Amino acid sequence: TERVKIDTNGLKFNGDTATANALDDYEEGTWSPVLGGSVVPGTFSGTLYASYTKIGRQVSIQVRLENYTLTGASGTVKITGLPFTAASDMPYSVTHVGMTLGIIFTNTRNQSLYGAHNTSDIYGIQSVSGANWASWVVSNFMGSGKYLQFTMTYAAV
Repeated sequence: TERVKIDTNGLKFNGDTATANALDDYEEGTWSPVLGGSVVPGTFSGTLYASYTKIGRQVSIQVRLENYTLTGASGTVKITGLPFTAASDMPYSVTHVGMTLGIIFTNTRNQSLYGAHNTSDIYGIQSVSGANWASWVVSNFMGSGKYLQFTMTYAAV
């Protein structure tokens, strides 16, 4: 019995001949996120490492903003420049915030990020209670010598 097939449309399993089921969309690379404010972006500088892997519509990103400086921003935290636009027909993204060195949060809470539907933007949120979320205030991210590291998986358009 045929288990795997490779043809001009890509890799297919279990003898499936449907083009929509072919594993033919794989990409990896780097991108340039910019941390700023939702009202006024401000000025961002620092060392950044940002990579992505895209398989079909699923995009996984890895980000490290190292020893950065952010000035003149206002509003809530907004990171621009996702490598692919976030889809509107999928749930919000899944994140893991690994480091927030030098960044002040009002209380110990679960920090998270999400890719806004139909945009290339990420917003920071934290759980306030079981039913409420609060946006990250960008003033807590301003200054110099700060670090932010996270991973996220989201669905692309």
